[in-house]
Amino acid sequence: MMWLRLVWRGTAGLLWTVGCVAVMALIRYLPGQATDARWRRLQRAFGLWARGLLRVLNVSLTVRGTPPTTPGLLISNHLGYLDIVVLAATVRATFVSKSEVARWPGIGPAVTLLGTIYVDRSRRRDVARVNKLIAESLERGRSVIVFAEGTSSNGDDILPLRPSLLDVAEDGHYPVHYARLDFQTPPGAPDAGEAVCWWGDAPFLPHLLGLLQVPSVQALVHFGDETVPVADRKTLALTLREKIRALPALEA
Repeated sequence: MMWLRLVWRGTAGLLWTVGCVAVMALIRYLPGQATDARWRRLQRAFGLWARGLLRVLNVSLTVRGTPPTTPGLLISNHLGYLDIVVLAATVRATFVSKSEVARWPGIGPAVTLLGTIYVDRSRRRDVARVNKLIAESLERGRSVIVFAEGTSSNGDDILPLRPSLLDVAEDGHYPVHYARLDFQTPPGAPDAGEAVCWWGDAPFLPHLLGLLQVPSVQALVHFGDETVPVADRKTLALTLREKIRALPALEA
């Protein structure tokens, strides 16, 4: 049964992703479009891809709070590659992600076409370039999602947030929103902290194959109800961590 699930989901997910990436590539490179109109079409296509992939994976999504609609930063905890799919199904924004994501099967080409801002974690000085791109995206009226923990976890706690990508929030020109992600698997299935969350040194492909075999996943995106007051970036990182921590996760 698990192998049938693996084959079905793998095939359906691959075909769906290839089709959506082809549409996104057409939108991205079709001449004669205004920049903002192109971005909105890419966002719609990306959201459609994400919602379709959640159905293929049998992920039921619960949204609490109100997704932000005005341009600003959205700071979230980070549990693995499924975060991108869940958030893309919920809110329209540009992602900030590690450069390795560009090489991931399926997700990589999609988020690259979307204009994801990649961080080269091997270069300390790359943060300045990334902060500039974040500011430019906000100036264009596009929200930006930052996984400020800097790495993924198994969801047991919110890791300390790194303030290095919060420079643009210090001047108070753009609101800072926050959200909490959480996953659960049904009784008898592998724990979500290992089967859904991708963290540590777990190799990507074996983890993905394991996720494809999980019967179902319950996902939560819990948006904070208010924006975070302006502060220096270190204070902001501390405040955001506590506010994300305070958002209720899924009940066992």
